[in-house]
Amino acid sequence: MNANSQLLFAPDDTDFEESLDEPGAAWKIAIIDDDILVHQVTKMVLDDFKFDGLPIKFLSAYSAKEGYQLFKDNDDIAVCILDVIMETDTAGIELAHDIRGELNNSSTRIVLRTGQPGLSIEEELISKYNINDYKTKTELTSSKLRTLIISCIRTYIEMQHLKRSKSGVENILSITNKVITNKNIDHFAQEILKQVPTVINSEDVPYNGLVAYKKDGATNIIASISDQNDTSEQDISNILPSKVIDLISETESEFMSEFIDSDYIACLTKENAKSCLVFIKDLKSLDKLQQELLSIYLKNIMETLTNIFLD
Repeated sequence: MNANSQLLFAPDDTDFEESLDEPGAAWKIAIIDDDILVHQVTKMVLDDFKFDGLPIKFLSAYSAKEGYQLFKDNDDIAVCILDVIMETDTAGIELAHDIRGELNNSSTRIVLRTGQPGLSIEEELISKYNINDYKTKTELTSSKLRTLIISCIRTYIEMQHLKRSKSGVENILSITNKVITNKNIDHFAQEILKQVPTVINSEDVPYNGLVAYKKDGATNIIASISDQNDTSEQDISNILPSKVIDLISETESEFMSEFIDSDYIACLTKENAKSCLVFIKDLKSLDKLQQELLSIYLKNIMETLTNIFLD
């Protein structure tokens, strides 16, 4: 244990207020330090901390080796407060290297913290290992620590969003390739609906849906998924809610997608007055990214449908 690693918090002039919504899950914060006092005081300062209505779950490790195992067991750590000097003078730096490299973790925000005021960490190493902040233990007041955690969590959320976006788009490309192998329009349209849960990464979502096209003034349902009776022979005006029908008739854009209450409608209109629409009923509780991915998927797949089958 380092003799000079006592963690001090200067008195604060103001209190910091966070959201007080009911907690659900929790933000995981890893404290990796060989000084037990660091763990105790950090937990005390952040004891009542909440961000976006969620509290903190502390994960503790007292060496770089334990810290490495902590990250192997938890791939959703939002913030890591990491001591520089533990088993060796560079243990913290080496662990940061392993977190970013061996464990391929680019999302967790790593804050190096040292009890050695004169210790200098080369800027090149901070940049190389994507270390997000560097603080001496005595410069962090209670409110500064809390503000630092808020900033780190916000960035962590953005990183997770980017990862999900990248993964989602890659998934859409794979699914699109799968769907377009169907040479029959009925099979193609049915596959569009079947792949919706995969696109939004939520296989448990129950829904009723249909794919229809309008050509030469007539609207035809070409595929449906329903827990009711078969809809393929029904007039679409008897199936779609009036709000949806009004929206379709009023839109002037080539492509539109929108939620109306808990129902979802996507419509693609071509210059020759041919159009394709997908309607999904009771598609609830999608977050913003899921909505974006669904819109991207349907726009691309409906373009393919109209180009291949509706010419």
